[in-house]
Amino acid sequence: MSLPVIRLGHSIVTRLTAALLIFLLLFLVMAAIAFYRSATFENLLTSIVATALPEIRQSAMLAAHVKELPYLTEQLSRAESQAMRRLAYRDIEQKSRDIQLLLSEQQNQQLALKFDAIQRELIHLNELIEQHLYYQQAISDVLQEIYRFYDQAEIIARDSRAFPEWALNFSSIIVRAGQVQNVQQLNDMRQLTELIRDDLDKQQFLLDTLDASLRTNAMTLQDSLSLLLLDETGLIALRSEQLRINGRVTGRTRFIRSMVQDFGSEAEYVTLQKQAELIHAVDAMSETLSRQTYWVGVLSILALVFLIAMIWCIKIQVINRLQRLKTLVMAQVGSQPEQIHIDGHDEITELAKAFNFYAKQVSEQNNRVEALSRTDGLTGISNRRGFDHQLERLVNLCRDRNLPLCVLMIDVDFFKNYNDLYGHQAGDECLRQVADLLRRVAGRSQDFVARYGGEEFVCILPETDIPAAQLLASEILTATSALNIEHKGSLVAEYLTLSIGITGCDGENMPAADILIGLADAALYEAKAKGRNCMVEKQCGIDA
Repeated sequence: MSLPVIRLGHSIVTRLTAALLIFLLLFLVMAAIAFYRSATFENLLTSIVATALPEIRQSAMLAAHVKELPYLTEQLSRAESQAMRRLAYRDIEQKSRDIQLLLSEQQNQQLALKFDAIQRELIHLNELIEQHLYYQQAISDVLQEIYRFYDQAEIIARDSRAFPEWALNFSSIIVRAGQVQNVQQLNDMRQLTELIRDDLDKQQFLLDTLDASLRTNAMTLQDSLSLLLLDETGLIALRSEQLRINGRVTGRTRFIRSMVQDFGSEAEYVTLQKQAELIHAVDAMSETLSRQTYWVGVLSILALVFLIAMIWCIKIQVINRLQRLKTLVMAQVGSQPEQIHIDGHDEITELAKAFNFYAKQVSEQNNRVEALSRTDGLTGISNRRGFDHQLERLVNLCRDRNLPLCVLMIDVDFFKNYNDLYGHQAGDECLRQVADLLRRVAGRSQDFVARYGGEEFVCILPETDIPAAQLLASEILTATSALNIEHKGSLVAEYLTLSIGITGCDGENMPAADILIGLADAALYEAKAKGRNCMVEKQCGIDA
Protein backbone atom coordinates (compact mmCIF):
# COMPACT_ATOMS: atom_id res chain seq x y z
CA MET A 1 0.00 0.00 0.00
CA SER A 2 1.42 3.36 -1.04
CA LEU A 3 1.16 5.85 1.81
CA PRO A 4 0.86 9.61 1.21
CA VAL A 5 3.93 11.64 2.00
CA ILE A 6 3.32 14.37 4.58
CA ARG A 7 5.73 17.23 4.03
CA LEU A 8 6.47 18.70 7.44
CA GLY A 9 7.74 22.23 7.52
CA HIS A 10 7.25 25.64 8.96
CA SER A 11 5.04 27.20 6.31
CA ILE A 12 2.42 28.40 8.81
CA VAL A 13 5.04 29.83 11.15
CA THR A 14 6.85 31.48 8.26
CA ARG A 15 3.71 33.07 6.92
CA LEU A 16 2.59 34.31 10.32
CA THR A 17 6.01 35.80 11.02
CA ALA A 18 6.14 37.52 7.65
CA ALA A 19 2.61 38.88 8.06
CA LEU A 20 3.40 40.26 11.48
CA LEU A 21 6.60 41.90 10.28
CA ILE A 22 4.85 43.47 7.29
CA PHE A 23 2.03 44.68 9.50
CA LEU A 24 4.46 46.19 11.95
CA LEU A 25 6.37 47.91 9.16
CA LEU A 26 3.20 49.37 7.68
CA PHE A 27 2.04 50.53 11.07
CA LEU A 28 5.32 52.30 11.70
CA VAL A 29 5.15 53.99 8.30
CA MET A 30 1.61 55.14 8.98
CA ALA A 31 2.67 56.45 12.39
CA ALA A 32 5.51 58.41 10.81
CA ILE A 33 3.18 59.92 8.20
CA ALA A 34 0.61 60.75 10.87
CA PHE A 35 3.30 62.48 12.97
CA TYR A 36 4.00 64.98 10.19
CA ARG A 37 0.35 65.50 9.26
CA SER A 38 -1.27 65.60 12.68
CA ALA A 39 -1.96 69.34 12.33
CA THR A 40 -4.28 68.75 9.35
CA PHE A 41 -6.43 65.95 10.83
CA GLU A 42 -8.98 68.21 12.42
CA ASN A 43 -9.67 70.09 9.17
CA LEU A 44 -9.88 66.78 7.30
CA LEU A 45 -12.39 65.41 9.79
CA THR A 46 -14.52 68.55 9.43
CA SER A 47 -14.47 68.18 5.66
CA ILE A 48 -15.59 64.54 5.79
CA VAL A 49 -18.46 65.31 8.12
CA ALA A 50 -19.56 68.27 6.00
CA THR A 51 -19.67 66.07 2.90
CA ALA A 52 -21.13 62.93 4.42
CA LEU A 53 -24.02 64.41 6.39
CA PRO A 54 -25.83 65.87 3.34
CA GLU A 55 -25.47 62.52 1.57
CA ILE A 56 -26.94 60.70 4.56
CA ARG A 57 -29.82 63.18 4.69
CA GLN A 58 -30.53 62.69 1.00
CA SER A 59 -30.43 58.89 1.39
CA ALA A 60 -32.85 59.06 4.33
CA MET A 61 -35.26 61.27 2.34
CA LEU A 62 -35.02 58.88 -0.60
CA ALA A 63 -35.90 55.91 1.61
CA ALA A 64 -38.87 57.84 3.08
CA HIS A 65 -40.23 58.76 -0.37
CA VAL A 66 -39.86 55.19 -1.61
CA LYS A 67 -41.91 53.87 1.32
CA GLU A 68 -44.88 55.94 0.10
CA LEU A 69 -44.89 54.34 -3.37
CA PRO A 70 -46.66 51.08 -2.31
CA TYR A 71 -49.56 53.07 -0.81
CA LEU A 72 -49.90 55.21 -3.93
CA THR A 73 -49.74 52.10 -6.12
CA GLU A 74 -52.49 50.50 -4.03
CA GLN A 75 -54.68 53.60 -4.52
CA LEU A 76 -54.09 53.38 -8.27
CA SER A 77 -55.02 49.68 -8.41
CA ARG A 78 -58.24 50.35 -6.41
CA ALA A 79 -59.40 53.29 -8.58
CA GLU A 80 -63.09 52.92 -9.40
CA SER A 81 -63.26 55.58 -12.10
CA GLN A 82 -61.05 57.19 -14.69
CA ALA A 83 -60.96 60.39 -12.63
CA MET A 84 -59.72 58.53 -9.54
CA ARG A 85 -57.17 56.74 -11.69
CA ARG A 86 -55.82 59.99 -13.09
CA LEU A 87 -55.59 61.54 -9.62
CA ALA A 88 -53.78 58.49 -8.21
CA TYR A 89 -51.36 58.35 -11.12
CA ARG A 90 -50.71 62.09 -10.85
CA ASP A 91 -49.64 61.55 -7.21
CA ILE A 92 -47.35 58.72 -8.34
CA GLU A 93 -45.79 60.93 -11.02
CA GLN A 94 -45.15 63.70 -8.48
CA LYS A 95 -43.56 61.24 -6.07
CA SER A 96 -41.47 59.81 -8.92
CA ARG A 97 -40.17 63.29 -9.80
CA ASP A 98 -39.13 63.81 -6.17
CA ILE A 99 -37.28 60.50 -6.14
CA GLN A 100 -35.64 61.24 -9.50
CA LEU A 101 -34.35 64.55 -8.12
CA LEU A 102 -32.81 62.84 -5.09
CA LEU A 103 -31.26 60.16 -7.31
CA SER A 104 -29.71 62.78 -9.59
CA GLU A 105 -28.09 64.42 -6.55
CA GLN A 106 -26.73 61.10 -5.30
CA GLN A 107 -25.50 60.01 -8.74
CA ASN A 108 -26.11 56.35 -7.91
CA GLN A 109 -26.37 54.71 -11.34
CA GLN A 110 -27.58 51.34 -10.02
CA LEU A 111 -30.47 52.86 -8.03
CA ALA A 112 -31.38 55.07 -10.98
CA LEU A 113 -31.64 52.08 -13.31
CA LYS A 114 -33.80 50.19 -10.82
CA PHE A 115 -36.12 53.15 -10.40
CA ASP A 116 -36.42 53.52 -14.19
CA ALA A 117 -37.61 49.91 -14.27
CA ILE A 118 -40.15 50.69 -11.51
CA GLN A 119 -41.45 53.69 -13.48
CA ARG A 120 -41.92 51.56 -16.59
CA GLU A 121 -43.89 49.04 -14.55
CA LEU A 122 -46.03 51.84 -13.09
CA ILE A 123 -46.81 53.07 -16.60
CA HIS A 124 -47.89 49.57 -17.61
CA LEU A 125 -49.98 49.25 -14.45
CA ASN A 126 -51.70 52.56 -15.20
CA GLU A 127 -52.50 51.33 -18.71
CA LEU A 128 -53.93 48.09 -17.31
CA ILE A 129 -56.09 50.01 -14.79
CA GLU A 130 -57.32 52.22 -17.62
CA GLN A 131 -58.30 49.14 -19.64
CA HIS A 132 -59.96 47.62 -16.59
CA LEU A 133 -62.10 50.73 -16.06
CA TYR A 134 -62.92 50.87 -19.76
CA TYR A 135 -64.23 47.31 -19.67
CA GLN A 136 -66.08 48.05 -16.44
CA GLN A 137 -67.95 50.91 -18.11
CA ALA A 138 -68.60 48.82 -21.23
CA ILE A 139 -70.01 45.99 -19.10
CA SER A 140 -72.26 48.42 -17.25
CA ASP A 141 -73.59 49.82 -20.56
CA VAL A 142 -74.30 46.36 -21.94
CA LEU A 143 -76.09 45.33 -18.75
CA GLN A 144 -78.30 48.42 -18.89
CA GLU A 145 -79.26 47.56 -22.44
CA ILE A 146 -79.97 43.94 -21.45
CA TYR A 147 -82.18 45.04 -18.55
CA ARG A 148 -84.30 47.11 -20.96
CA PHE A 149 -85.13 43.89 -22.81
CA TYR A 150 -87.07 42.71 -19.80
CA ASP A 151 -89.91 45.20 -20.34
CA GLN A 152 -90.11 44.31 -24.03
CA ALA A 153 -90.20 40.60 -23.24
CA GLU A 154 -92.93 41.17 -20.65
CA ILE A 155 -95.12 42.91 -23.28
CA ILE A 156 -94.67 39.97 -25.70
CA ALA A 157 -95.28 37.35 -23.04
CA ARG A 158 -98.36 39.10 -21.61
CA ASP A 159 -100.25 38.55 -24.88
CA SER A 160 -99.16 34.93 -25.28
CA ARG A 161 -100.75 31.76 -24.00
CA ALA A 162 -97.27 30.51 -22.93
CA PHE A 163 -96.55 33.55 -20.78
CA PRO A 164 -95.35 31.76 -17.58
CA GLU A 165 -92.75 29.39 -19.04
CA TRP A 166 -91.39 31.71 -21.81
CA ALA A 167 -91.22 34.75 -19.51
CA LEU A 168 -89.63 32.82 -16.64
CA ASN A 169 -86.91 31.40 -18.86
CA PHE A 170 -86.24 34.82 -20.43
CA SER A 171 -86.04 36.33 -16.91
CA SER A 172 -83.64 33.58 -15.91
CA ILE A 173 -81.33 34.54 -18.79
CA ILE A 174 -81.36 38.19 -17.72
CA VAL A 175 -80.70 37.22 -14.09
CA ARG A 176 -77.74 35.11 -15.19
CA ALA A 177 -76.51 38.04 -17.27
CA GLY A 178 -76.57 40.15 -14.12
CA GLN A 179 -74.42 37.54 -12.38
CA VAL A 180 -71.67 37.91 -14.97
CA GLN A 181 -70.24 41.08 -13.41
CA ASN A 182 -69.93 39.29 -10.02
CA VAL A 183 -67.92 36.34 -11.36
CA GLN A 184 -64.27 36.51 -10.21
CA GLN A 185 -62.76 33.41 -11.85
CA LEU A 186 -62.49 32.50 -15.53
CA ASN A 187 -63.49 28.92 -14.76
CA ASP A 188 -66.70 30.15 -13.08
CA MET A 189 -67.28 32.38 -16.11
CA ARG A 190 -67.05 29.38 -18.43
CA GLN A 191 -69.59 27.49 -16.34
CA LEU A 192 -71.99 30.47 -16.28
CA THR A 193 -71.56 30.87 -20.06
CA GLU A 194 -72.64 27.25 -20.58
CA LEU A 195 -75.72 27.83 -18.43
CA ILE A 196 -76.63 30.93 -20.47
CA ARG A 197 -76.14 29.01 -23.73
CA ASP A 198 -78.42 26.26 -22.43
CA ASP A 199 -81.08 28.80 -21.45
CA LEU A 200 -80.85 30.47 -24.86
CA ASP A 201 -81.28 27.08 -26.55
CA LYS A 202 -84.29 26.39 -24.38
CA GLN A 203 -85.67 29.85 -25.19
CA GLN A 204 -85.33 29.05 -28.90
CA PHE A 205 -87.44 25.96 -28.36
CA LEU A 206 -90.06 27.94 -26.39
CA LEU A 207 -90.49 30.32 -29.34
CA ASP A 208 -92.64 27.68 -31.01
CA THR A 209 -95.09 27.89 -28.12
CA LEU A 210 -95.78 31.59 -28.73
CA ASP A 211 -98.51 32.92 -30.95
CA ALA A 212 -97.50 33.36 -34.58
CA SER A 213 -98.19 37.10 -34.37
CA LEU A 214 -95.75 37.49 -31.48
CA ARG A 215 -93.08 35.02 -32.57
CA THR A 216 -91.24 37.39 -34.93
CA ASN A 217 -90.87 40.10 -32.27
CA ALA A 218 -89.83 37.51 -29.69
CA MET A 219 -87.26 36.02 -32.06
CA THR A 220 -85.84 39.47 -32.80
CA LEU A 221 -85.68 40.23 -29.09
CA GLN A 222 -84.00 36.91 -28.34
CA ASP A 223 -81.42 37.34 -31.15
CA SER A 224 -80.55 40.80 -29.85
CA LEU A 225 -80.12 39.40 -26.34
CA SER A 226 -77.94 36.56 -27.64
CA LEU A 227 -75.70 39.04 -29.47
CA LEU A 228 -75.35 41.21 -26.38
CA LEU A 229 -74.38 38.17 -24.37
CA LEU A 230 -72.31 35.98 -26.69
CA ASP A 231 -70.96 38.25 -29.41
CA GLU A 232 -67.19 38.97 -29.56
CA THR A 233 -67.98 42.38 -28.08
CA GLY A 234 -70.78 41.06 -25.88
CA LEU A 235 -71.12 40.94 -22.10
CA ILE A 236 -69.38 37.60 -21.56
CA ALA A 237 -66.42 38.47 -23.81
CA LEU A 238 -66.06 41.87 -22.08
CA ARG A 239 -66.15 40.34 -18.58
CA SER A 240 -63.72 37.55 -19.56
CA GLU A 241 -61.24 40.07 -20.89
CA GLN A 242 -61.71 42.20 -17.78
CA LEU A 243 -60.92 39.18 -15.57
CA ARG A 244 -57.75 38.57 -17.56
CA ILE A 245 -56.78 42.21 -17.11
CA ASN A 246 -57.58 41.95 -13.39
CA GLY A 247 -55.15 39.04 -13.14
CA ARG A 248 -52.46 41.05 -14.89
CA VAL A 249 -53.20 44.02 -12.61
CA THR A 250 -52.81 41.85 -9.52
CA GLY A 251 -49.58 40.30 -10.79
CA ARG A 252 -48.19 43.68 -11.87
CA THR A 253 -49.10 45.26 -8.52
CA ARG A 254 -47.33 42.51 -6.59
CA PHE A 255 -44.31 42.72 -8.88
CA ILE A 256 -44.10 46.51 -8.41
CA ARG A 257 -44.45 46.08 -4.65
CA SER A 258 -41.56 43.61 -4.69
CA MET A 259 -39.44 45.93 -6.85
CA VAL A 260 -40.17 48.90 -4.55
CA GLN A 261 -39.28 46.86 -1.48
CA ASP A 262 -36.01 45.83 -3.10
CA PHE A 263 -35.32 49.43 -4.13
CA GLY A 264 -36.13 50.70 -0.64
CA SER A 265 -33.90 48.08 0.98
CA GLU A 266 -31.00 49.07 -1.23
CA ALA A 267 -31.60 52.78 -0.56
CA GLU A 268 -31.61 52.10 3.19
CA TYR A 269 -28.47 50.04 2.76
CA VAL A 270 -26.78 52.97 1.01
CA THR A 271 -27.78 55.20 3.94
CA LEU A 272 -26.44 52.74 6.49
CA GLN A 273 -23.28 52.31 4.47
CA LYS A 274 -22.65 56.06 4.40
CA GLN A 275 -23.32 56.25 8.13
CA ALA A 276 -20.91 53.40 8.75
CA GLU A 277 -18.29 55.06 6.57
CA LEU A 278 -18.70 58.29 8.46
CA ILE A 279 -18.47 56.60 11.84
CA HIS A 280 -15.47 54.59 10.69
CA ALA A 281 -13.69 57.70 9.38
CA VAL A 282 -14.37 59.64 12.58
CA ASP A 283 -13.22 56.77 14.78
CA ALA A 284 -10.08 56.19 12.72
CA MET A 285 -9.05 59.82 12.77
CA SER A 286 -9.90 60.22 16.44
CA GLU A 287 -7.80 57.20 17.25
CA THR A 288 -4.94 58.50 15.13
CA LEU A 289 -5.05 61.90 16.89
CA SER A 290 -5.05 60.20 20.26
CA ARG A 291 -2.03 58.08 19.31
CA GLN A 292 -0.11 61.13 18.10
CA THR A 293 -0.68 62.97 21.40
CA TYR A 294 1.52 60.71 23.46
CA TRP A 295 4.34 58.52 22.21
CA VAL A 296 3.77 56.16 25.08
CA GLY A 297 0.21 55.68 23.94
CA VAL A 298 1.43 54.97 20.43
CA LEU A 299 3.77 52.25 21.70
CA SER A 300 1.05 50.71 23.89
CA ILE A 301 -1.48 50.63 21.08
CA LEU A 302 1.15 49.22 18.74
CA ALA A 303 1.91 46.41 21.16
CA LEU A 304 -1.79 45.69 21.63
CA VAL A 305 -2.55 45.70 17.91
CA PHE A 306 0.46 43.47 17.30
CA LEU A 307 -0.83 40.97 19.86
CA ILE A 308 -4.40 41.06 18.47
CA ALA A 309 -3.10 40.58 14.93
CA MET A 310 -1.01 37.61 16.02
CA ILE A 311 -3.97 36.00 17.81
CA TRP A 312 -6.19 36.68 14.80
CA CYS A 313 -3.73 35.08 12.40
CA ILE A 314 -3.35 32.04 14.64
CA LYS A 315 -7.12 31.71 14.93
CA ILE A 316 -7.81 32.12 11.21
CA GLN A 317 -4.86 30.20 9.81
CA VAL A 318 -4.58 27.43 12.41
CA ILE A 319 -7.39 27.08 14.94
CA ASN A 320 -10.33 27.71 12.58
CA ARG A 321 -8.94 25.38 9.93
CA LEU A 322 -8.19 22.67 12.49
CA GLN A 323 -11.72 23.03 13.86
CA ARG A 324 -13.12 22.75 10.35
CA LEU A 325 -10.98 19.67 9.71
CA LYS A 326 -12.24 18.15 12.96
CA THR A 327 -15.87 18.97 12.07
CA LEU A 328 -15.55 17.41 8.62
CA VAL A 329 -13.88 14.30 10.04
CA MET A 330 -16.52 13.84 12.77
CA ALA A 331 -19.32 14.43 10.25
CA GLN A 332 -18.12 11.42 8.26
CA VAL A 333 -18.06 9.03 11.20
CA GLY A 334 -20.54 6.26 10.43
CA SER A 335 -21.32 7.55 6.94
CA GLN A 336 -19.90 7.24 3.44
CA PRO A 337 -16.58 9.15 3.42
CA GLU A 338 -16.21 12.06 1.07
CA GLN A 339 -13.21 14.10 0.02
CA ILE A 340 -12.29 16.76 2.57
CA HIS A 341 -11.04 20.01 1.05
CA ILE A 342 -9.00 22.37 3.20
CA ASP A 343 -7.61 25.40 1.37
CA GLY A 344 -3.93 26.09 1.60
CA HIS A 345 -0.55 24.49 1.05
CA ASP A 346 0.66 23.78 4.56
CA GLU A 347 0.68 21.11 7.24
CA ILE A 348 -3.09 21.24 7.82
CA THR A 349 -3.73 20.67 4.13
CA GLU A 350 -1.36 17.69 4.23
CA LEU A 351 -3.29 16.31 7.23
CA ALA A 352 -6.53 16.58 5.25
CA LYS A 353 -4.93 14.73 2.32
CA ALA A 354 -3.70 12.01 4.69
CA PHE A 355 -7.19 11.62 6.16
CA ASN A 356 -8.68 11.37 2.67
CA PHE A 357 -6.18 8.61 1.85
CA TYR A 358 -6.87 6.56 4.95
CA ALA A 359 -10.64 7.19 4.72
CA LYS A 360 -10.56 5.79 1.18
CA GLN A 361 -8.66 2.71 2.40
CA VAL A 362 -11.14 2.19 5.25
CA SER A 363 -14.07 2.60 2.85
CA GLU A 364 -12.64 -0.01 0.48
CA GLN A 365 -12.06 -2.39 3.38
CA ASN A 366 -15.61 -1.81 4.64
CA ASN A 367 -16.97 -2.54 1.17
CA ARG A 368 -15.00 -5.78 1.05
CA VAL A 369 -16.23 -6.74 4.53
CA GLU A 370 -19.81 -5.87 3.50
CA ALA A 371 -19.48 -8.05 0.39
CA LEU A 372 -18.12 -10.93 2.47
CA SER A 373 -20.94 -10.53 5.00
CA ARG A 374 -23.47 -11.10 2.19
CA THR A 375 -21.69 -14.10 0.67
CA ASP A 376 -22.16 -17.71 1.70
CA GLY A 377 -18.75 -19.12 2.62
CA LEU A 378 -19.52 -22.67 1.49
CA THR A 379 -21.11 -22.15 -1.94
CA GLY A 380 -19.73 -18.75 -2.93
CA ILE A 381 -23.19 -17.36 -3.74
CA SER A 382 -25.14 -14.79 -1.69
CA ASN A 383 -26.36 -15.72 1.76
CA ARG A 384 -29.66 -15.01 3.51
CA ARG A 385 -28.66 -11.42 4.32
CA GLY A 386 -27.72 -10.68 0.72
CA PHE A 387 -30.95 -12.30 -0.47
CA ASP A 388 -33.14 -10.19 1.84
CA HIS A 389 -31.48 -6.98 0.64
CA GLN A 390 -31.71 -7.94 -3.05
CA LEU A 391 -35.34 -9.12 -2.84
CA GLU A 392 -36.48 -5.87 -1.23
CA ARG A 393 -34.68 -3.86 -3.91
CA LEU A 394 -36.02 -5.90 -6.84
CA VAL A 395 -39.60 -5.92 -5.49
CA ASN A 396 -39.58 -2.12 -5.29
CA LEU A 397 -37.99 -1.85 -8.74
CA CYS A 398 -40.52 -4.15 -10.43
CA ARG A 399 -43.42 -2.43 -8.65
CA ASP A 400 -42.24 1.01 -9.82
CA ARG A 401 -41.70 -0.17 -13.42
CA ASN A 402 -44.79 -2.43 -13.49
CA LEU A 403 -42.71 -5.55 -14.31
CA PRO A 404 -43.40 -9.15 -13.24
CA LEU A 405 -41.20 -10.93 -10.70
CA CYS A 406 -40.98 -14.59 -9.62
CA VAL A 407 -39.28 -16.32 -6.69
CA LEU A 408 -38.18 -19.98 -6.62
CA MET A 409 -37.75 -21.63 -3.21
CA ILE A 410 -35.60 -24.78 -3.72
CA ASP A 411 -34.91 -27.57 -1.22
CA VAL A 412 -32.57 -30.57 -1.56
CA ASP A 413 -34.72 -33.68 -0.94
CA PHE A 414 -33.77 -35.78 2.10
CA PHE A 415 -30.51 -33.89 2.58
CA LYS A 416 -30.22 -35.00 6.22
CA ASN A 417 -30.23 -38.59 5.04
CA TYR A 418 -27.51 -37.64 2.49
CA ASN A 419 -25.31 -36.19 5.25
CA ASP A 420 -25.89 -39.16 7.51
CA LEU A 421 -25.11 -41.64 4.71
CA TYR A 422 -22.19 -39.94 2.89
CA GLY A 423 -20.77 -37.59 5.51
CA HIS A 424 -20.72 -33.81 5.92
CA GLN A 425 -17.86 -33.23 3.47
CA ALA A 426 -19.80 -34.97 0.73
CA GLY A 427 -22.87 -32.98 1.79
CA ASP A 428 -20.92 -29.71 1.45
CA GLU A 429 -19.70 -30.73 -2.00
CA CYS A 430 -23.28 -31.61 -2.93
CA LEU A 431 -24.47 -28.12 -1.91
CA ARG A 432 -21.70 -26.52 -3.95
CA GLN A 433 -22.74 -28.50 -7.04
CA VAL A 434 -26.37 -27.45 -6.56
CA ALA A 435 -25.29 -23.80 -6.20
CA ASP A 436 -23.20 -24.03 -9.38
CA LEU A 437 -26.12 -25.62 -11.21
CA LEU A 438 -28.51 -22.84 -10.13
CA ARG A 439 -26.02 -20.16 -11.13
CA ARG A 440 -25.64 -21.80 -14.53
CA VAL A 441 -29.33 -22.30 -15.26
CA ALA A 442 -30.46 -18.91 -13.91
CA GLY A 443 -27.72 -17.24 -15.90
CA ARG A 444 -29.23 -13.89 -16.83
CA SER A 445 -27.49 -10.81 -15.49
CA GLN A 446 -30.62 -9.70 -13.62
CA ASP A 447 -31.30 -13.14 -12.02
CA PHE A 448 -30.19 -13.61 -8.44
CA VAL A 449 -29.29 -16.90 -6.69
CA ALA A 450 -28.70 -17.26 -2.94
CA ARG A 451 -28.44 -19.89 -0.26
CA TYR A 452 -31.43 -19.36 1.99
CA GLY A 453 -30.20 -21.62 4.79
CA GLY A 454 -29.09 -25.21 5.25
CA GLU A 455 -30.08 -27.13 2.11
CA GLU A 456 -32.50 -24.44 0.89
CA PHE A 457 -31.76 -22.11 -2.05
CA VAL A 458 -33.71 -19.25 -3.61
CA CYS A 459 -33.78 -17.68 -7.07
CA ILE A 460 -35.15 -14.17 -7.76
CA LEU A 461 -36.28 -13.80 -11.38
CA PRO A 462 -37.20 -10.20 -12.29
CA GLU A 463 -39.02 -9.52 -15.57
CA THR A 464 -40.22 -13.15 -15.47
CA ASP A 465 -43.82 -14.36 -15.38
CA ILE A 466 -45.14 -17.64 -13.92
CA PRO A 467 -44.94 -19.70 -17.16
CA ALA A 468 -41.33 -18.66 -17.71
CA ALA A 469 -40.52 -19.42 -14.06
CA GLN A 470 -42.10 -22.90 -14.42
CA LEU A 471 -39.99 -23.51 -17.51
CA LEU A 472 -36.84 -22.49 -15.63
CA ALA A 473 -37.79 -24.71 -12.67
CA SER A 474 -38.26 -27.61 -15.06
CA GLU A 475 -34.78 -26.97 -16.46
CA ILE A 476 -33.38 -26.99 -12.91
CA LEU A 477 -35.03 -30.35 -12.16
CA THR A 478 -33.75 -31.78 -15.46
CA ALA A 479 -30.24 -30.44 -14.86
CA THR A 480 -30.24 -31.90 -11.33
CA SER A 481 -31.23 -35.28 -12.70
CA ALA A 482 -28.42 -34.98 -15.27
CA LEU A 483 -25.88 -34.53 -12.47
CA ASN A 484 -26.77 -38.07 -11.39
CA ILE A 485 -25.48 -37.55 -7.84
CA GLU A 486 -25.98 -40.83 -6.00
CA HIS A 487 -28.43 -40.59 -3.08
CA LYS A 488 -29.44 -43.99 -1.75
CA GLY A 489 -30.92 -42.34 1.32
CA SER A 490 -33.61 -40.66 -0.79
CA LEU A 491 -37.12 -42.05 -0.69
CA VAL A 492 -38.04 -40.79 -4.17
CA ALA A 493 -35.06 -41.68 -6.39
CA GLU A 494 -31.60 -43.27 -6.46
CA TYR A 495 -30.04 -39.89 -7.25
CA LEU A 496 -30.19 -36.41 -5.79
CA THR A 497 -33.48 -34.55 -6.45
CA LEU A 498 -34.93 -31.12 -5.66
CA SER A 499 -38.32 -29.78 -4.63
CA ILE A 500 -39.26 -26.31 -5.91
CA GLY A 501 -41.89 -23.83 -4.78
CA ILE A 502 -42.76 -21.09 -7.28
CA THR A 503 -44.53 -17.80 -6.69
CA GLY A 504 -44.77 -14.61 -8.71
CA CYS A 505 -46.76 -11.51 -9.42
CA ASP A 506 -47.04 -8.69 -11.92
CA GLY A 507 -45.79 -5.23 -11.02
CA GLU A 508 -49.24 -3.69 -10.59
CA ASN A 509 -50.23 -6.12 -7.79
CA MET A 510 -46.74 -6.66 -6.34
CA PRO A 511 -47.00 -7.53 -2.61
CA ALA A 512 -44.36 -6.97 0.04
CA ALA A 513 -41.17 -9.06 0.01
CA ASP A 514 -42.12 -11.09 3.08
CA ILE A 515 -45.44 -12.09 1.46
CA LEU A 516 -43.60 -13.37 -1.64
CA ILE A 517 -41.26 -15.42 0.56
CA GLY A 518 -44.23 -16.83 2.47
CA LEU A 519 -45.99 -17.85 -0.76
CA ALA A 520 -42.83 -19.47 -2.14
CA ASP A 521 -42.30 -21.34 1.14
CA ALA A 522 -45.92 -22.53 1.12
CA ALA A 523 -45.52 -23.74 -2.46
CA LEU A 524 -42.32 -25.59 -1.47
CA TYR A 525 -44.17 -27.22 1.43
CA GLU A 526 -46.85 -28.48 -0.97
CA ALA A 527 -44.17 -29.80 -3.33
CA LYS A 528 -42.71 -31.82 -0.46
CA ALA A 529 -46.17 -33.02 0.53
CA LYS A 530 -46.79 -34.22 -3.04
CA GLY A 531 -43.78 -36.52 -2.85
CA ARG A 532 -40.83 -34.22 -3.66
CA ASN A 533 -38.83 -34.11 -6.90
CA CYS A 534 -41.44 -31.77 -8.34
CA MET A 535 -42.52 -28.14 -8.44
CA VAL A 536 -45.64 -26.36 -7.20
CA GLU A 537 -46.73 -22.88 -8.21
CA LYS A 538 -48.60 -20.35 -6.05
CA GLN A 539 -49.47 -17.05 -7.71
CA CYS A 540 -50.18 -13.99 -5.61
CA GLY A 541 -53.67 -14.32 -4.15
CA ILE A 542 -54.38 -17.64 -6.03
CA ASP A 543 -53.73 -21.16 -4.79
CA ALA A 544 -51.86 -23.50 -7.18
